Amino acid sequence: MSAGWVWHPAGVCHVYELDRALADPSVLDGEGLLDHWSLSDAEVDSACWLDGDQLAVVAGEVGWGRDVDEERARHRLGVWSCSSAAWLYRHDIQGPIGTILGCGDAVLALYGYPRLFDIRTGALITRWPGLAMPRRQGSYGVTHIPTPVGAVHPDGSRVALALESGIAVIRLP
Repeated sequence: MSAGWVWHPAGVCHVYELDRALADPSVLDGEGLLDHWSLSDAEVDSACWLDGDQLAVVAGEVGWGRDVDEERARHRLGVWSCSSAAWLYRHDIQGPIGTILGCGDAVLALYGYPRLFDIRTGALITRWPGLAMPRRQGSYGVTHIPTPVGAVHPDGSRVALALESGIAVIRLP
């Protein structure tokens, strides 16, 4: 999976079968397995694997080249199944989501402060507004806003987050 930019520059997400790409590198010249355009006509902000088959993808709902207040715009959270070649879930989320981390049946959004969303319903599970995180969207182009950094514990019970003042560990519900 690659969640980044293409020439325009524009944020996109591509997923490729590694075995096929190793046998035939020209596979990487195509669009890959993910049907991004049925999620949104806007740019992909971030993506992460949830397990060996499913990945979560975050896109702004703002179409290409339109000016809009990003803080008030609706964004999309989708879950793609590689084995089914289909979107399992697609939800509108209010405001920017930014970098995401997969946490079982949830994603931890790191834009501004950590927020945990249910992947099946799109509902906000909980949030930690006291933990200031970078307000970064997308994976390219902006060098003055750092990319949020976090790591999910292997048992899924907690997440370590890099803050300006050190490391915070939050427990997941």
